[in-house]
Order: sequence, then C-alpha cells, then structure tokens
Amino acid sequence: MIWETSQFIRDAVTLIISVVIIAPLLKLGFTKTGDSFFERPIFLITLIASIGLMAVIMLLIPVKMNKSYLAANEAYAELNRLFYAFIDIFKDYTTGKKIRIYNEQNLINHIASDKILTDGERTLRKISMRTAKSSSAVAILGVLVGFGVYLFIGAKGLLGLFGLGSLVLYCSSFMQIINGIMCVANTLGKMVEIFPQARLYFEIAETQNSMAYGEKEIDLSRFDVEFKNVSFEYPNAKEYSLKNINLTITKGEHLAVVGRNGSGKTTFIKLLCRLYDVTDGEILINGTNIKDYTKDSILKLYSVMFQDFHMFAVPLCSNISASESYDKEKLHICLENANIKDMVLAMDKKRKDLPI
Repeated sequence: MIWETSQFIRDAVTLIISVVIIAPLLKLGFTKTGDSFFERPIFLITLIASIGLMAVIMLLIPVKMNKSYLAANEAYAELNRLFYAFIDIFKDYTTGKKIRIYNEQNLINHIASDKILTDGERTLRKISMRTAKSSSAVAILGVLVGFGVYLFIGAKGLLGLFGLGSLVLYCSSFMQIINGIMCVANTLGKMVEIFPQARLYFEIAETQNSMAYGEKEIDLSRFDVEFKNVSFEYPNAKEYSLKNINLTITKGEHLAVVGRNGSGKTTFIKLLCRLYDVTDGEILINGTNIKDYTKDSILKLYSVMFQDFHMFAVPLCSNISASESYDKEKLHICLENANIKDMVLAMDKKRKDLPI
C-alpha cells in the first residue's frame, strides 16, 4: 500500500506538471486557425474526450482484472497449500514406509496430477489470459490516443504555430500525460486488490482480547488449583470435550493426566492457561475464580510446553523462557536438563549473558 501510494503521488505530480507545460498548446487548440477539422477547437475537444474515455476504461480494466486475479489467486492458494502439505509429508522418512504398506501411490498420484498439476495449470492459464487481454486492450487504447495526440500536435506544427523545440516539448508532455493517466488508473485498480488484504491485516492487528481479567494478584508462595465441576464445549461442537471435571492440584505436586487422543487433555491445559473460558463450572486458584486474577499473575504462575513446538526468531534464552526477562540460574538448569549445554556453548553467536 505504501509503495502504490508513492507511485500514485509520483504519477499524479508528473501528470499535473505535464498539463501545465502544454497549457500554451491547449490555448492554441481552442483557437480556430482554419476551416478544416484539425484546425478547429472541436478537434481538441474530441481528443480530450477520447483521453477522458481512455482514462475511465483504463481504470475499469485494472479494477476488473485485479478482482478476477484476486479470486484466481485464492483458488491457486488452496492448491499451493496442498502442494506444501505433500512436501511436508515426503520430508518424513517413515512416511515412505506407510505409503508402500497401504499402497497409497495411486491416490497420491491422482491428487497430485488432478489437483496440483491439472487444476493449477488451468488456474494459471486463466490468470495469464486475463492479464494478456487486459494489457492488450490498454495498449491498443494508448496507441489510438497517442496517434490522435501526434496528429493534433503535427497539424498545429505544420501551420507554423510553434517551433521545432516546442514540438518536441509538447509531444513529450502529451505522452507523459497519457502515461500518467495509465499509471494512475493502474494504481487505483491495484488498490482494489490491496484494500481487502489491508482490511484483514488491520482487523487482526486491532483485535482486542475478549478475555476479561480481574485485578487480583496470585500469591506465588502458596497456591492450589481446583477444577470444580468444569465442563467445556467448543463452538459448534456436538459433544463436550470435558464434562464435570473435579480436580485439585497443590503446589509441588507432580501429576500426570493420561488419556486417548481427543479425550480433552490439551483442552484441560488451555482452560488452565485461560486460552478459553469454561462452559460450566469454575477454575479456582487459592479458592478464588481464575477470572478475578490479572493476566500477568496467571502467566507467572505456570507455563506450558506443547508437543507441537515452534522456534521463534528471538534469542535462545527467550525461546526457552518465553519472555524477555528470565532467571539465569533456571535457564542454566533447563539447558543442562535438556542436554544442550555443550551445543549452546559451541554456538558462534552465543549470548554473553548466558550463565554458562
């Protein structure tokens, strides 16, 4: 959006300057110098009207083209996700064994050929054809209007109304006007594609946390966590993920929650972290509802390491502690327990403040 806006401003300034430069020529154009069509003001009026019509058409074509391109791009994005899904599958060595055991080669080949190659090629061809047609239409319009401009300037030049230097100046300025109109129209057309994407960006950036937190601080010296008749149901789900859970966890206690896939173990942890609020029942910390505590005090109380972890583009100490501030001694212990202390020491860019 920033780049397109700068382009728009540059083209608009060029357009205005070019109009100022050809002002003397426009004055001559509105002055009758003979009886022929090319010497009467009607010729310049017709030319200006043609340029205006070209500007409108050039504005509508990019708008329509970018809308269709955006729709085709969405369709191709789905195929692109499918392609990278296959890439992720094939990167795993054990996947090859499963493919051979269950004879999935034909299935994969069918999906890859029909979806990724056939549909993808059709979508790309559609995008290319629309782009080619639109570009050709704009080019033809530009040639026709440019021919009219040269005809107008040439007719006035043949009458001796200005010299050779002015002829070159007027030709260049008029073509700058046409080029500026084309660029401005094309930029406005691209804005049709940019605005929906920008709207999504701002919706995400401006999304407020819907969770309501209290003002109480948790006493970290002693605590117990209690699930009291807790039930939870995901939106639009047909069954409860958790139903009437009653459980108390005290400080220093080691507890393992075991269950089959889909039994609600991860949901249990997410409720504890207040990623969701319970559907029924309540979660108590030191006998107080978890909703009454501040967000920071809950985050300081416990943290979670999910099985699907991600390394972020931040220093190793921040990845481990999930915070910019951390206890150096605890970090040291974590590195040793994870058996990566030697590897960290061998890193060329190891942090100087690491306690090792």
